[in-house]
Amino acid sequence: MTDNITLADNASPAFRQLYAAYLDRCTEAKRARRSGKSVVGYVGNTVPVELIIAAGCYPLRLAPVSGGTATADHYIETFADMDTRLIVEQFMAGELDFLTLIIIPRSTESYHKLYLSLREVKRVGATQRGPDITLYEILHTQQRSSREYGLARTRDLAQRLSAIGAAPIDDGALRGALAATNQTRNLLAKLQQARRSVEKPPSGYAAHVVAVAASFLEPRLYNSLLADWIGDWIGEAASQTGGWQRLLVQGCPLDHAYLHRLVDLAGGLVVAEDGDWGARQAAPVIAGGGDPLAAIFEHYYAGVPCPRLFPQAVADRWFMETLHAGGIDGVIFYLPTPDDIFGWEFPSQRAAVEAAGLTWTLIRKDVRFVEERPAVATQLNAYMATLGSGHRAHASKLTTIS
Repeated sequence: MTDNITLADNASPAFRQLYAAYLDRCTEAKRARRSGKSVVGYVGNTVPVELIIAAGCYPLRLAPVSGGTATADHYIETFADMDTRLIVEQFMAGELDFLTLIIIPRSTESYHKLYLSLREVKRVGATQRGPDITLYEILHTQQRSSREYGLARTRDLAQRLSAIGAAPIDDGALRGALAATNQTRNLLAKLQQARRSVEKPPSGYAAHVVAVAASFLEPRLYNSLLADWIGDWIGEAASQTGGWQRLLVQGCPLDHAYLHRLVDLAGGLVVAEDGDWGARQAAPVIAGGGDPLAAIFEHYYAGVPCPRLFPQAVADRWFMETLHAGGIDGVIFYLPTPDDIFGWEFPSQRAAVEAAGLTWTLIRKDVRFVEERPAVATQLNAYMATLGSGHRAHASKLTTIS
């Protein structure tokens, strides 16, 4: 991944290291592999990383942002999600050979397509290399049968990881992993609180870079860096002194900060995102009492953002609560083509925003591509000009999404 941002001379050592992990997403994992540690790659936010950590492995979320897909496009449709095509390309090029295992959840159709595509390129002999692949069948319909099935599959996954890790997974190892990931959640919650503060919040770009980096670093190292950065972020990132328009981003999850940078340049401030890479990473901590594996499963089954979370009222709860909380001047819907998942809820979510007395803008271009950014910048500049300080949401104006 490349970025044209030049860090300020006073950027702290902690931010520089977090920024490096954001840009070069496999570097620390490869270093761990060279030291003899097994690295387990995973896709999406519904794989229980605590199991990977408890097995003594290094968890690495696979999230390439840029690159060519010429080879992958021979084996997967060009209209498939870019994330899927990029991972297939990496797999076929041998860039993921340092992984011991890839875990793919069945949380979306695109993830299932990725699983089938990786198996297929091996089956037809397009590549003979690459790590093992396993499907984590977690279903998110909120009913008893889905919960029981998902818990059983989670126990199966623990057994699979125990076989490749440094030690078998037991309750003690799970509680140790929970202590690390819960600390991450608490620190991220502190970061999100700072983003919503009235005085000198961090820039949207800096805050999102720091949050995204969590998926590419070992939790204890990340926690130390994040704690250091939160302690001194005012000196390096708080370039605004007031008068900014505070924005909520809704739509496709953002595993990059290009949109945030464009908003910063337009004079706005993204203070929250309804997605698993930003504000919603700061999910409630996982209770460690009782059966820790069951508690971990329950968190990923019902407590994290997922397009298949059903009923829809449950999936929309965070969005509505954020609007109810106020302090939002406008909403950016980010639905770049060819999105075929998140756009289904756009009409009802748009109606809720309008009922709150807020204005919105819909971005259909993919800001990962540099050629798309000028048009988006123009659109954001025009949108920012329509906003005023009197447009913040009040609970009395809000409505429930139907």
